[in-house]
Amino acid sequence: MLTNENMIPFPGSSYHVKSMRGIFNSPNGFCYYEGYYHLFYQYRLLPGDLHQLVWGHLRSRDLVYWQTVPIDLPVKNQSFTGQYFAGSVLIKKDVLYLIYTSTQQNSNYSLTYNQNIAFSRDAVTFTPDYHNPVLSSADQLHWRKLSNPQIWEHDGKYFLLLKGVDDHQQQQALIYTANNLHHWLYLGAILPLPLKAKAQVEYLNLLHLNGKDILLVSYLGAKDQHGQHHTQSYYCYGNLNYQQVSFQKPEWQRLDFGHNSGITQTLLAPDGRYLIMGWLDNDPTSNQACETTRSLMLPRELTFEEGHLFMHPIAELQDLRQELLQDCQLIPQKQQIILQNQLNFELNLNLDLSTWSGQELTLDWLDAHDQVLLQLQYRRDQKRLVLHRHDSTSDAPATLKDSASLKLQIFGDQNSLEIFVNDGYLTFSESYHFLTPPQIRFSCDQPLKTHCQAYQLETLP
Repeated sequence: MLTNENMIPFPGSSYHVKSMRGIFNSPNGFCYYEGYYHLFYQYRLLPGDLHQLVWGHLRSRDLVYWQTVPIDLPVKNQSFTGQYFAGSVLIKKDVLYLIYTSTQQNSNYSLTYNQNIAFSRDAVTFTPDYHNPVLSSADQLHWRKLSNPQIWEHDGKYFLLLKGVDDHQQQQALIYTANNLHHWLYLGAILPLPLKAKAQVEYLNLLHLNGKDILLVSYLGAKDQHGQHHTQSYYCYGNLNYQQVSFQKPEWQRLDFGHNSGITQTLLAPDGRYLIMGWLDNDPTSNQACETTRSLMLPRELTFEEGHLFMHPIAELQDLRQELLQDCQLIPQKQQIILQNQLNFELNLNLDLSTWSGQELTLDWLDAHDQVLLQLQYRRDQKRLVLHRHDSTSDAPATLKDSASLKLQIFGDQNSLEIFVNDGYLTFSESYHFLTPPQIRFSCDQPLKTHCQAYQLETLP
């Protein structure tokens, strides 16, 4: 039975989804089944122990309050070594199918990458498909590694999107098709060029939104000068030609401009919204943070307008609001503290640029000694917005369109920061461990009319 005792405890990060034990890893299956939103995810019982890589399971009625759910996945067999890598979900005739990658070590110590299926009628107990593995890299001529399957149905056929790696370590987005989930036919690579060579592709996600096919790619980026990796997400859009297996004229855009936006999973919800949940990677530079601070970003709604993908915080998150901390008009000049002594908060700023004569404004997150930990800077002449952290050199400047206002919606807690700009036109997702509640300081070079609203957010059981 699920009770309040199953709610997710996460000291200091009270409203983010996280596993109750072990090392939280990437989301795998995001779906709506039998009246609940379900989220499957990877986790490790011990840091660095890939032999204990398993799947966890959460469910929610409203995407805000989540409960842990038992999950009974198949035990190891000849095609499965006990490691559940990335995968996805398909629902067909009230049956929930999981498809996931596993590896099999060969006599020469090389690895075979297998795609396996398990199915369930209650989302708890899963039965392995007797055809497993339904797809194996051992049977492929050119692709030595196949992983991260995304499954969907189109025009009466099933399709798989997989990451493939060839003998030259080039990474590609591959499409397979089948009539019955068991016998998969290779159709080809959908991109004209391989994916980035110097960054490891973590996950691929394809969705159809507002008449366009959109491909999301999550990377583990190259090391910066501090020797740290930062996850990054990109997207391109076009039209997937199912006959010629090609993605027409992809132009890559950054999905999120923070340092820690990771693997994403999307879902077409029953109400017609396209939802996205993503992995908020742990803060690699904080001595206080550890791998257990990994969590998921807040659930977001995707919209696609004029060639741009927007990410908005879902409306249900307003249920987390408790105390209204402030709701006022400001005309700050130089420096002004606008929020302090709050760990779990939502801060909304609406800045009127129409009469502003200045060129630069900043938001600083300060520690107890007034040292700047993070800084969000806007340069009007460059139409540039960038989030800088004192311990990283891999900032990604973002370009804004001309607008008479600048709207910032900011969610913060002890281990993370999520910033939505101009109704989701840009986002910054940041994993950062604050030792104490930070002060947020607003400064600008000329007086700027600003509406400031702040809420204290609920601490979940």
